[in-house]
Amino acid sequence: FVIGSGQNGSNPNNFSKQVSNNAGTGTLNFSSNLTLSISDGRMDFGISGGQPITTVSGVLQVAAGGSVFPNACTYAVGSTLRFYNGFDYQVNTGDNVWRSGSINSGLPGIPWNIEVKDAATDVYINEERSIRNNLSISDGKFRLIYGGTNSFLIGGNWSRTGAGSAFINPNNKKVVFNRSIAGNQVITTGNGLTKETFYDLEIAATGGGDVHVSNTGLEVQNTLTFTSGKLALTGTSEFILGTPTNNGTISGTNSSRYLVTWDGSNSYPFKMYTNTNGSYQFAVGDNTSYTPFSITINSGANPGSFLSCSTTPTAHPSLGSSTNYLNRYWTLEQSGLSQGFVYDVAFTYNDADVVGSESLLFPYKWTPGSAQGSGWIGCGGSGASFTMGSGSSDPSTNTMQWQGLYSFSDFTGNGGGTPLPITLIDFKAVAQARGVAVSWSTLSELNNEYFTVERSTDGNLFEEVARVKGAGNHNGRLDYSAFDENPYNGVSYYRLSQTDVSGERTYSHIEAVTFKTGIAKVLRFYPNPVNGGWLQVEGDGVSPVQVMISDAAGRQLLQTVVNGTSGQVDLSGLGSGVYLVKMSSGLQTLLQKLVVK
Repeated sequence: FVIGSGQNGSNPNNFSKQVSNNAGTGTLNFSSNLTLSISDGRMDFGISGGQPITTVSGVLQVAAGGSVFPNACTYAVGSTLRFYNGFDYQVNTGDNVWRSGSINSGLPGIPWNIEVKDAATDVYINEERSIRNNLSISDGKFRLIYGGTNSFLIGGNWSRTGAGSAFINPNNKKVVFNRSIAGNQVITTGNGLTKETFYDLEIAATGGGDVHVSNTGLEVQNTLTFTSGKLALTGTSEFILGTPTNNGTISGTNSSRYLVTWDGSNSYPFKMYTNTNGSYQFAVGDNTSYTPFSITINSGANPGSFLSCSTTPTAHPSLGSSTNYLNRYWTLEQSGLSQGFVYDVAFTYNDADVVGSESLLFPYKWTPGSAQGSGWIGCGGSGASFTMGSGSSDPSTNTMQWQGLYSFSDFTGNGGGTPLPITLIDFKAVAQARGVAVSWSTLSELNNEYFTVERSTDGNLFEEVARVKGAGNHNGRLDYSAFDENPYNGVSYYRLSQTDVSGERTYSHIEAVTFKTGIAKVLRFYPNPVNGGWLQVEGDGVSPVQVMISDAAGRQLLQTVVNGTSGQVDLSGLGSGVYLVKMSSGLQTLLQKLVVK
């Protein structure tokens, strides 16, 4: 059904042949499998008794010069208003192809779905508009260019795809997500686009759902307002508030209106620009719990600096043997703050997060690495071996406060136990020719009495092999080793036990080792000296042997591999002199001088 052949270009006359006129009491319905196209002409969908008489259940597609005047159609559930065919389209006051009015007004001319298609399609919204369901922008542009304080309202999903697509908002209009029926709204991008950007964004989903940011980033340059519902990050998402020159703001948050940074499997950052010193509120939580984190930067903020925060509703993975702790931690990172920055924090937990005695909890922070200030640090008064600043905990309000901080990390609550007596960064057990070599390293130790190397034939029942004294309290890397001279033949299992000063133990992961008793031989070669010709090489009978021969200057002259028990190496290419032979089997290494006559 095509309306065309109008006059006067984009301001056509209204021809009677282009009018849907039904003087009776019936209606004209365009079913869901029909596309109605308006091109270079006006369409009057008619009215009877003050009510529209035309319903579009399929697609109403407008092209260059197409418009609706004076009577709009009713857009049925599931219908689509499509802007297509590569042209600029002005949605003005007098054009009722997309009429002004609220999502739930029931007025004709309020679309169900909107599609902007084709790279050359450019749709200008010249006054406030709303859409009852989904907006899809694919290889086209969508512009909010009207003045005033009116907002753009959407009741469904926002999708933008295609390298040529764009959302343009020169007058900084607010976009409001206000679905009034059950279900979530989704913001997504595709085909290489990494984020969607709004100036002001309002979450006002009154139907009981939330707004999800799915597999894309989201940026709000000015104000994020919560009226009803949550904003949830899912997939590979990041939320950015503000710009390098403007601190954004967040308002309307409470226990049912906040940013969800945990999707059940992963946490995602809430990034906030901190161009000036002052207080910043991270209204974060998981799907069921609101656990906000606030920070006051006392010194160090700069134009372009920012913080990022997320919450994870599990015990910190490095918490160790602590018996009183929070089953939640917050990750706080910074970028661009000046050296010597100082800040304070306050964070709120839920009753369900508490494990053990809540009255014993104090703020603690974890910083990975081996430098000063890394590992577990507690606030002053917490009883931690390493402390920073001063802090307190208030079980009556489920809040913790900490002042005078100068490094960033993971935050949680702990007390009445020790967070991870050791920070173990490496544990290895390796079979060698005459036994099993065990080595491990720590980045920090807290009240650490000693280590025990243990072995087992089945991975369940372990026995002691060696005991090594611990460092007590230490912040920084330490390396340890032990050797089992009488390992079991075949496969056995090794683990590391750590015992603190109170007698409590923690354990490392288990390493499986294969050792072959009585089979491994010592690597050797002969004759030496040798009169050119061939060099006889004997391996360990377990692993292939790599043979490398270098001259006195360290230049490698020959390299080969001997498989099995023994083999020969051709030396005919070497002249008289002294050389270095290196033999490596994986279990052993031999370095020895060789004289060639």
